[in-house]
Amino acid sequence: MTNANLIAQARACAKVDQFDLTKFDPGQTKLGPCHWFDGRWTSSSWYPSYPIFPQYTKAFEALGNEYQDLDWCPLDIPRIEFNDLAEFQDLWKQNSATITSLVDPDYVPEWRGAHIHCFGVLDFSLHDAYDIHGKLTIKLSDLDKDLGPQERPVIGTTSRKIFKHRFFNDIIAQVMDHYPIHTLSNILILEPIQDVAPHREQSWAWRCPTEFRTMLYDANTQPTVYISDVETGETTYMDLPQTTNTFCWSNGTKVYGVDYHGKPSYQLVVNAIWDSNKIRDLLERSISKYKPGGV
Repeated sequence: MTNANLIAQARACAKVDQFDLTKFDPGQTKLGPCHWFDGRWTSSSWYPSYPIFPQYTKAFEALGNEYQDLDWCPLDIPRIEFNDLAEFQDLWKQNSATITSLVDPDYVPEWRGAHIHCFGVLDFSLHDAYDIHGKLTIKLSDLDKDLGPQERPVIGTTSRKIFKHRFFNDIIAQVMDHYPIHTLSNILILEPIQDVAPHREQSWAWRCPTEFRTMLYDANTQPTVYISDVETGETTYMDLPQTTNTFCWSNGTKVYGVDYHGKPSYQLVVNAIWDSNKIRDLLERSISKYKPGGV
């Protein structure tokens, strides 16, 4: 199957309930436990969720109207990089994990990854054991029983691993200083291990940029991350300037994928409740500095 066919399939899938937040659940994906799903806030796994505030939705609808023609943009954020690449790669080899499906035996893994930080009350290990009313959906005692693979309860649908280490402290501090965060859910690092099929994240579905990435290291000499417009199919590889390695696009209007050429690259993913005022300020600075196409 050609890449064009995969993009067409992803675009068709994205058009179904394209902007309906009640269809999104990041906790069931590689993103892991987040402060929202099903169009609701989730302050912790043991507390009932509640609807996302109308004023929050209106703020991002306004941003969507303002920036819906922005295909992607390098961001006016200082370069965020490993202090010691060799030390990182040694830690990564020992402590990252292949991300795979816990429910689909035919799933072919596309990433290795590890969460390097998470918000404690989200209850990283058991978050998916609770429904939107804060009630347990499984018996926790079953997790300690000697059950067979088909009997043991599954928490979530995607494997994930958390690996906290002081090596990442500087990176976390830079994220908190420069990303447009209101409340942080988690931070993870991803390494593609084969072509990553075009898709949308189960995160936010606004028309303005809400997907923010930092390419911590990339051994490829040509850009490998691309976006494709859900409506038009126009596909663009995101080629970054030397002054920044952080960029953004709209998860509501684009699908994205990654070409794999056998060379290591490490992508930082931040999951957060975004601050609309901080996003507007960051985008205005970035558009002024980089004058990207599509605006």
